[in-house]
Amino acid sequence: MLESYICYCKYQKNLNNKTLKAYRIDLMQFFSWVSPYDAYVSSTHIELYIEHLAKAYKTSTVKRKIAAIKSFYQYLIYKEYLEHSPFEKLQVHLRQERLLPRTIDNYTLSRIFSAAYSDLRESQSNNHYFVSMRDVAVLELLFATGVRVSELCSITCENLNLQNQVVLIKGKGSKERCIYISSPPVISALASYSALRTTIDSPDPYFFLNRDKHRLSEQSVRRIICRYTPTDAAHYTPHMFRHSFATHLLEGGASIRQVQEMLGHENIITTEIYTHLDNEHLRETV
Repeated sequence: MLESYICYCKYQKNLNNKTLKAYRIDLMQFFSWVSPYDAYVSSTHIELYIEHLAKAYKTSTVKRKIAAIKSFYQYLIYKEYLEHSPFEKLQVHLRQERLLPRTIDNYTLSRIFSAAYSDLRESQSNNHYFVSMRDVAVLELLFATGVRVSELCSITCENLNLQNQVVLIKGKGSKERCIYISSPPVISALASYSALRTTIDSPDPYFFLNRDKHRLSEQSVRRIICRYTPTDAAHYTPHMFRHSFATHLLEGGASIRQVQEMLGHENIITTEIYTHLDNEHLRETV
């Protein structure tokens, strides 16, 4: 039953591999606690399981695990294996602390980009130059578009149109969005790397490649950021570039709807978290 549900999520709901993996883990954990085929599983059992999870996990993790289980029971009803879900008439209230997303300050961003461009200028070999040029293009695109690291690594050569200055992003749930790039340094970096990319015979169609001429991994992007981050600075992640991008847009006068569209958020509630950062910026300015 689990495998058919995972296949349903993959081919009918178009969920990505990361989500499918999380669903599998969450459901297997639930199966070990209570049999999903037990006709006597009720809302009380679910409530007890929530209490069990709350003792070991953060609220956000508990919400995700419960959402996976609820979706599974909806699938069982859809397939007519069950007539009723234990989630019927069950109200789950989990209070979650609202944490502001961490951003990268302008001073540190400047130092990161300076280090990357310095490494590019000092490259001693063709391979070193290729890697440095790729790193610069990765950093520029991360900050200029706010794409998720998984989206950046999935960009193919066909997805990027430098002539029209637009990149096609394939986001969560196979949803697509176009992001326009207007910054000359970003266009220049992408064009320079693209010229190098066209000379490489790779079996992969992806735009960003590793040293072995295969798709650049998400972990490699994290290492790129660490490579150019000053040793006296904090630890920064690709997602913090995304947060910084959104914050800069709002500070520059973009509307919350525009930011939502560019970030690819399905629900504007997800985007509204950045308004709190913008208000903090306003307070500091005052």
